[in-house]
Amino acid sequence: MSEKGNKEIEIELENLEKPVQIGKIGEVCYADTGPPDSVITLKIQHRPDSLRLGQPLVIETDNLIYYTLINRLYFSTRNSIAERFANSPFIDLLPPSQIEGVRGKEFYGLADLSCLRILPKKSLEEIEFQELIRGFDTIPPIFSNGREVTKEEIDLIYKTSEYSDSIGTLRGFEHEVPIDFAQLVKKPYGLFGRTGIGKSILNKIICLFILKHQISQLILFDMQGEYGLVSRADKTKGLAWYYREKIQIYRLGELDKKRTTTDGAEQFFIYKDSITSGDIIASTQTLNEPSINVLMYIEGYIKNNPEEFKDLFDAIDKIDAGEHNQINSFSLGALRNRIIRFKRYDFLKERGESKREDSLENIFIRLLEGKSIVVDFGKYGTNTHLYMFIANMITRRLYNMYSQKEDDTKLPPLIVVVEEAHKFLKSGVIQHTIFGRIAREMRKFQLTLAFVDQRPSQIDEEVYSQIANTFVMHMIDDKDIKRVVKTFPDSKKWRGIISGLQKKQCLIRGDAVAVPTIIDVFDYKNEKELKEKLGIGKPLAETLKALEKADLTKLEEN
Repeated sequence: MSEKGNKEIEIELENLEKPVQIGKIGEVCYADTGPPDSVITLKIQHRPDSLRLGQPLVIETDNLIYYTLINRLYFSTRNSIAERFANSPFIDLLPPSQIEGVRGKEFYGLADLSCLRILPKKSLEEIEFQELIRGFDTIPPIFSNGREVTKEEIDLIYKTSEYSDSIGTLRGFEHEVPIDFAQLVKKPYGLFGRTGIGKSILNKIICLFILKHQISQLILFDMQGEYGLVSRADKTKGLAWYYREKIQIYRLGELDKKRTTTDGAEQFFIYKDSITSGDIIASTQTLNEPSINVLMYIEGYIKNNPEEFKDLFDAIDKIDAGEHNQINSFSLGALRNRIIRFKRYDFLKERGESKREDSLENIFIRLLEGKSIVVDFGKYGTNTHLYMFIANMITRRLYNMYSQKEDDTKLPPLIVVVEEAHKFLKSGVIQHTIFGRIAREMRKFQLTLAFVDQRPSQIDEEVYSQIANTFVMHMIDDKDIKRVVKTFPDSKKWRGIISGLQKKQCLIRGDAVAVPTIIDVFDYKNEKELKEKLGIGKPLAETLKALEKADLTKLEEN
């Protein structure tokens, strides 16, 4: 064929236009199941800036549906033609296209996709459970269509249970994403994000749904006064605003009588004789080994001689090193310096002749009554030493209670919610606190942890590996992002997604959600909508309708 004929054919091919399919994003031009990396690459037929990282897409073949997330958007390798035409007056000479965003065959965007599930093309009624959990074990044919996901496909992916509820919608869609809260509370979970991104708001939403389903009680150590009735920080509603009858608040410092009447808070106080060496070691963290040995010796001594000193603090102050060969005077002096700050805490009381239980004892009574606990640090909210002291002291006693009474069915399932978790769980500190042991050992006793933190990279690696579900908000620090994605398959692909999250967006991963998912979190300030989701204040008509469907014979039997 002549040179002129070749040119004519090229021009004809160049000008061929496929009919645009509604909802179509592009076509598959590459796929690889790995290892090392798995990917499906889509050639985009629209403007690439109409897509975003973390957006779900579907690759459709004759008999399969590949449910995917976008993990990378880019142009193909550096294009010399584009470089020459950029900033030149000749850009309008490039071949036009009816498809927006594509300027001839040389210029197009690509999207790398992570395949999360492969589903058969069946209805919800026809599909079997094993078919819902198929991973990326094959690849779609070249030129398979990529398109937006439909509600029916979302319903196939996200199965619901009796304890499912949604805390947000699928990113970019109006479809709610169900989370199985019964699964969530069985194992430790973590909520991570940079400072100021809204972790406490998201944590309140999660806690409210746990309370709604009555699958676990909570104990929260509230440094900034965010979880009680109304947040001191931003005036948003706390847990007690929605579930007043399920929450008991304890507040450090003097109580405001007017405020106490509203939120029912009790003043937090502890008898000094209930404090142990472990409580002191966990809160100071800087005690050297000789001082710890002295502390342990003194504690053992007063157990054998209970009449000589009122409590451990009294013994440390008054014991004479010269009368005890096991006590080094320099180490005793260092120990005394470390406990000076405890003398400034007005919530530490001497028991004397009082028969009234202190807050530690009262908290355990309230837990057995079915209450969840908020310990509000009040005026001590910025005191990290005190936070670690009280949180570790209460949690250590919970550990003893739950581990020693394995067959006691009266003990409720309980989640200990710990903010600033890295302060308790970083290497070098964790051996002095009880939190690591709870994360590793206590799941079978229905005592577990929830970590809320901005520095997951500082959490001990072994403890972090116990986290079964993660809620990840926007983070900047590369070390923190690496720690969070380390347990993800193809972990490198998720880094850009996390750093690209916006405010009120969250990546959820774990056995409480069907697949790793990015959601737009509900507006917590929309009180009316939140009450509807929590089932609070339902109209009488709805209550009567629910009763009509209920099996009232069981009620008669009881």
